[in-house]
Amino acid sequence: VTFEYGTLADAGVPAVLVLGETKVGVPDGSYKTDGTITMFVPKSAVGNPHPGDLLGAIGGKTITGDTPATNTFERSTTFVDHTFIKGQADNCYPPATYTVAGNLPRVSVSASPTKIHEGENATYTVAASPAPSQSITVHYSTSGTAILGTDYTLSGTAGQVTIPAGQTSASVTLHALSDSVTETSETAVMSLQAGTGYGLGTPKTATVTILNGP
Repeated sequence: VTFEYGTLADAGVPAVLVLGETKVGVPDGSYKTDGTITMFVPKSAVGNPHPGDLLGAIGGKTITGDTPATNTFERSTTFVDHTFIKGQADNCYPPATYTVAGNLPRVSVSASPTKIHEGENATYTVAASPAPSQSITVHYSTSGTAILGTDYTLSGTAGQVTIPAGQTSASVTLHALSDSVTETSETAVMSLQAGTGYGLGTPKTATVTILNGP
């Protein structure tokens, strides 16, 4: 599943209403198997609205798979008006819900120090800007030549770290395990994953190199 956002405008064809589509960008998005689609679009891309503003010309079209004749996915032909006019409906089932979430925090990750020996610690710092108004759980994955549980451990709940409301960062401690095996240096990479309540900033990955021996 991929996502993109843009604008609709009169294409300028005389005597005919033709809407031209202009792609603006690609939002952070996620898709769940229950059909829930979540997309976050920067405020600057939709006129930089502020809390309390009346949203009049923000709209979208959805993909619907409820066509019995073909049983295929197609683009909806119904324009969705976000001014909450009762007569406007989304051409999908169940109807889509649109929410203006405000200024979404962007998260990034760094590591310090970036090189350690076996038996030592390093810290991954997951930072959010701006500070979230309510706590957010940031998801991450691990990769690299070092093996989690064999070559190193991570503090906290595996695969996620929570940034409390009003705070700008949270940390995960990497502890490099000592062994008697002679080996070259190995890498432990943390990569941030998309989730709810935040967008991905840069950098999205951070690497710690584990050197052999004390």
